[in-house]
Amino acid sequence: EESIPGMLKPGTIELTGNYTGDASQQNIDVLAVALTVFPWKITAPASGATVLTITGFGYIVKKETGPFEPNKKSDFKVGVRVSGAISYTVA
Repeated sequence: EESIPGMLKPGTIELTGNYTGDASQQNIDVLAVALTVFPWKITAPASGATVLTITGFGYIVKKETGPFEPNKKSDFKVGVRVSGAISYTVA
């Protein structure tokens, strides 16, 4: 792996949730198979009434679903590799 000064090593964003099979979750399969770079955004409460917003681009490097059992929720996990610069704002 090459490393030069000023070159940041991209991280991976790990997401988990309940798999419902709706259109937005099915789109994850399309993005993963095509290795498509897509925009992402994370928002979280900051100090007081302010909100931290982090945006960037990435692509799917890992996707897991299941186990699928009758009358139980189905889990999914997705790994998004960060690609390019990240922007942070607090407002």
